[in-house]
Amino acid sequence: MTLGALSAFALTSLSSAQQLSAIEEGYGLASLTRLDASCGGGLVTDGFTDGRFVAYDGQNVELRSAAGVLLGRYASFPAPAFASFIVLSPDEQTILYGESSFGRVWSQSVAGGGPVLQATLAFNFDAAFDPADPTRAYVSAATAAFGTNSVHLVDLLAQTEVEVARVDGFSGPIATDSNGDVLLGVLPTAFPFPADETDIVRFSAALLDGSALRTEADATPVVTGLDGTSSIDFDLFSDQLFVAETNTGATGSATAFRLHRANGALVDVVAEASVFAGSVEAVNAGAGTVFGPYQAPLASMRYTARDCFGAGIVERVEVVGARPRGTWSGPSIGNSGNATFRVEGAIPGGFVSLWLARTIDFSPNTVAGDLGGPYPLALRAEIGQFARRFLFQQPDPTGAAEFTYFQDAAIEGQFFGQWVVFDGNTTPITTTPARTNVSGF
Repeated sequence: MTLGALSAFALTSLSSAQQLSAIEEGYGLASLTRLDASCGGGLVTDGFTDGRFVAYDGQNVELRSAAGVLLGRYASFPAPAFASFIVLSPDEQTILYGESSFGRVWSQSVAGGGPVLQATLAFNFDAAFDPADPTRAYVSAATAAFGTNSVHLVDLLAQTEVEVARVDGFSGPIATDSNGDVLLGVLPTAFPFPADETDIVRFSAALLDGSALRTEADATPVVTGLDGTSSIDFDLFSDQLFVAETNTGATGSATAFRLHRANGALVDVVAEASVFAGSVEAVNAGAGTVFGPYQAPLASMRYTARDCFGAGIVERVEVVGARPRGTWSGPSIGNSGNATFRVEGAIPGGFVSLWLARTIDFSPNTVAGDLGGPYPLALRAEIGQFARRFLFQQPDPTGAAEFTYFQDAAIEGQFFGQWVVFDGNTTPITTTPARTNVSGF
């Protein structure tokens, strides 16, 4: 909703339950749900912020828990079709899904009720809601001819559609950004896709008003030179674009998941699946942090990988930043002695600094702090309330460092510490969770 040559992955050897996916350094695998029984005609998914997700296999539209447990069935069609997409509206109240066997596009209320046929669009591939209006959505299809990519604006209330843009190439992924502009994957007309010939372009929402049919000449390139793309999604909170680039790796059939800024600049390669994968989602809890390497797990990337024609495996994967850990150890309650704040999992070759604040200033919610780095920092107090900030330490090769001091019983529980983690250029990257100076026993 990547690069041809990838660097070493943090999880290079995965268990049989995780055999399709590998996670890049700086990120962690938050969850992996197996949905093997849903292989069939393909499976597409989209998730709620709370982790539940909707799934469409071309015949059944289902609500599942984050662990994949069936919670309910929205619709069940008498004949199977090849599922193209399923997407939730930004307010998480409407489901829109399509299939490419007969070209039907349906909507469904999350609250219940039967499916509503919204349009019949040949070889529909993907859809994206207008972020400001959950009754409008853009659908990519191939209504002009096979080998063209047509964008249709669908009005869910009026149950009408109008073609607003057309580009050469197979129908491909689509997303909308925080301005309401449309991002479209422009694919080649040959398959397998030739290397470096797939682009993502942006159409201004003001142009796609239905008054004229727009072409690629009316769009602005955003990301160019991809090997192919199956899915894109835009994080409205952080203005970042997630891209599933296909046909990567030595086999030519793998998928690399890339994180880009709104202007198209590559931030990072996040994960890879050894198969053709998609249904990429940007998820953000809105707590002030963004998805990125070593970030607090308040934002994540989700995707679905399928190997239905081989091993019969379907994985729904959630990736978060591999946030370093902070701990405190010291004397038991009421006693004095040496105490230690420790950090583990910091950036090897980087730096760390221990910050201390009074527990009366501890915030129950994450506070976004800006120190000029690429991401806001997930703090547990306002920046100015950290009265003591120790000089840089360099962690050991495993990313561990510690600060030991003598603690008198009178000060236990009076302050808390949080490590700030920097890269080798002393750029602030992330924080650890906070730890109070009191023993648990």
